[in-house]
Amino acid sequence: MGSLTVKVEMRLTKEDAALLAEVAKARRSSLSQILREALIEWFARRGYTGEQERKAFGVLLQEVSATNRAAKEK
Repeated sequence: MGSLTVKVEMRLTKEDAALLAEVAKARRSSLSQILREALIEWFARRGYTGEQERKAFGVLLQEVSATNRAAKEK
């Protein structure tokens, strides 16, 4: 992973922010780390990452193909 130098803001509902904080606390992780992992997994599921990252996040190639097919059908 490269250096973390870009700061991005996002808006969440109060409920989503509270749930994110609970998850981060339970995992003893930062909010940023939880969000980075979720974003990387999202990229992997849609086929935007390499095979190693997909394996690291447990994303199967069939899952990527199914997600891409579903997106094309919309």
